[in-house]
Amino acid sequence: MKILYYNWDPLLGPAGGGVTGYLGELIRRILERHPEIEIWFLNSGRKYTESGELSIQRTENPFGERVKSYEVVNSPVLAAGKQSPVNFKYYLEESDLARLFVDFVIASGGFDVVHFHNIEGISLGVLKAKEYFPETKWLLSLHNYFPFCAAVTKWRECGELCKVSDFTECNGCYTYENYDLARFRFKHIDIPGLRDIFRDYSKKNPELGEADIYARFYDETREAINKCMDAVLCVSKRTLEIAEAAGIMKNILKLSYAGSGIAERQQAPHGPSDPSEPLRAIYLGYAQKEKGFDFLLDAFEEMSEEAARKVKLTVLCRHDSATDERIREKLDANKFLAGYTVINGYKDEEELQGILKDQDLGLVPVLWEDNLPRVAMEMFACGIPLLTSNLGGAKELGGENYDFVFEAGNSKDFEEKLKCLACDREKLSEYWKGAIKLRTMDDHINELLNFYQE
Repeated sequence: MKILYYNWDPLLGPAGGGVTGYLGELIRRILERHPEIEIWFLNSGRKYTESGELSIQRTENPFGERVKSYEVVNSPVLAAGKQSPVNFKYYLEESDLARLFVDFVIASGGFDVVHFHNIEGISLGVLKAKEYFPETKWLLSLHNYFPFCAAVTKWRECGELCKVSDFTECNGCYTYENYDLARFRFKHIDIPGLRDIFRDYSKKNPELGEADIYARFYDETREAINKCMDAVLCVSKRTLEIAEAAGIMKNILKLSYAGSGIAERQQAPHGPSDPSEPLRAIYLGYAQKEKGFDFLLDAFEEMSEEAARKVKLTVLCRHDSATDERIREKLDANKFLAGYTVINGYKDEEELQGILKDQDLGLVPVLWEDNLPRVAMEMFACGIPLLTSNLGGAKELGGENYDFVFEAGNSKDFEEKLKCLACDREKLSEYWKGAIKLRTMDDHINELLNFYQE
């Protein structure tokens, strides 16, 4: 079997986050366990040169000659997807990139499977290239919501979930970077500070699009997915529900929890901690508003004495000095909090495990429909039950036990659920009665092979 994987971020990173890490794990395990499978990889939308000539070039990757990796150079469609409306015009109308992709597939000798792990950095014509290769399986994994949302997350900059009631709202929900400036920045990626300079410029001089550009993006992408994809793999039940509501045909939607090496080190659940001691709760993740970081700090700042005295909080995230000062100011403001610890990232898996082993409860307060956060899986695998918001896929890990689910953005509901768990530690054990089993990478690969061969 010969497979082409596509992701906008190269296998060596550095910008794709959890998806890049997942693909590295996936490919490594396929190479170890399935030598009969030939892996190719393509990325696009990040490499730009002064010549501006559109091409596909061979690249380095962590696996050497065992994987043939390539990247599109000077793609007219920038990645990641959060760029100006000009980017979506190229996405909809650019044809040279589609022809280049078709020539690349033909020159490679063809593939049994083309598996897109997002569609950022490529044009709509690349998806429609399926018509040239009817015998090739065409699959899309939904790690984010880019097919249904120009800003990728269905999260508005004003701090609300997007309901796409009026496409004119798309102009105001995200500060896009100027298209030409973004291309210039990618050409000169080694110059420090360009990103911040250009982002500030773009905020003052936003590029705006007509509602039609966003409506076409949404409608034509949905039509192409329904027509061209043999399967759309959704990494959580919630992702599948959102895809179906967006108009993706039910018969091609498949639930496919991502496999991970995390599952192979899954530990037994923590036993109930001493109820005479404060509940040890941890936030692990990015210091981002949509992740619920600001919400969490506000909730602890305003928390009642009755609840605060029962909780000791650990905040584990990479952050700068200004963020560190903000965290401590917020938590110091509540004189009743049993205690807190702030940790600026971790150096390796061993250090993370050492931190997590002393925790009773993981906090996942996301404000957007986060597909299935890797940090939630990390804590879950360490035997830590999770208190999550009702958005996204993290709540599915615990079987949607509503003692462990609160309304996103509702600080009173969050406090009440946290207080109940601190007062009744036996509930922490009850979490595991309905919990799912994490998918190992081997099980995940077997499932993917079934999809590929259906």
